[in-house]
Amino acid sequence: MGRGWLAGAALCCGALGAAWLVNHRRERRALRRNPPAGHVLRLGRARLHVHVAGSGPDIVLLHGNSSMVPDFLASPLHSMLTEQRRVWTFDRPGFGHSNRPEGTVWTADAQADLILGAMDRLGIRQAEVLGHSWGCLVAIAMASRAPGVITGLHLLSGYYHPPERPSQLAFAPAALPVLGPLIRHTVLPLAVRPFLRRILRKMFRPTDVSHRFRRAMDRDMLLRPPHVQATAEDSTLMMREALRQSHAAWHLDQPVTIIVGEEDSVIDWRRQSARLHRALPGSRLLVVPGAGHMVHHSAPDLVGAEVLRGTSR
Repeated sequence: MGRGWLAGAALCCGALGAAWLVNHRRERRALRRNPPAGHVLRLGRARLHVHVAGSGPDIVLLHGNSSMVPDFLASPLHSMLTEQRRVWTFDRPGFGHSNRPEGTVWTADAQADLILGAMDRLGIRQAEVLGHSWGCLVAIAMASRAPGVITGLHLLSGYYHPPERPSQLAFAPAALPVLGPLIRHTVLPLAVRPFLRRILRKMFRPTDVSHRFRRAMDRDMLLRPPHVQATAEDSTLMMREALRQSHAAWHLDQPVTIIVGEEDSVIDWRRQSARLHRALPGSRLLVVPGAGHMVHHSAPDLVGAEVLRGTSR
């Protein structure tokens, strides 16, 4: 029995080592294929990747969980906004080419503080913020913490009211201190890879996954261990952060536009966005027929027109 246990342990270690090597090589190739689209700021131990384009009043774009800058750059919404605005698109901490330093719990408030610090470094004195999905929580935190800087919010496909997404706790093991690094660097990227297409189809449903999105979002970038870590941590924090930021939203004075796809199969907008709209009497709710969670890809013209309309109100 002792020899059998040792043989099993050796086999397990060998398999984990092989998985680590595969993931490490894929990560290096992905980074070579996908250099930063913008420039990388250093703020203490943090690196924050930001892409800027266009001219005019400033607007900051914040992607959702497990996404990154190319998500927005691949959407016609980005081109539409750059015709009238100076558009700053950030990789949130841990995603894309931004890192997530250890020793910090990367709540929406912590992410907001880092991005606000970057805005100050970049000379952005006032800006509106457009957040998608998890990025909505960071957008609300930014508006709450810096009301003189953030002049308005555009919240797309957001999640604001727990506890309707307990399935997110399935990601908890990948966020743990000891077990987390082991599975993030070995088995998890390999286990998730076969399901990526199905996940994307659900996000875009009922429309097809955009060809521009497929080309821009390298799956090896999405499965890099640091990216997986950020995804797991955001998923684990999601319900708590929704509770905190929904309360913060009640006290906002800035204009708020809430935009959702009527056929969103990821988040129930009637229980989330519509409820937030009722709690914010001055907010505007736009429900886009025939669009799903990725409303900025499915209906970029409608979303862009509503965002730009916000500046004229």
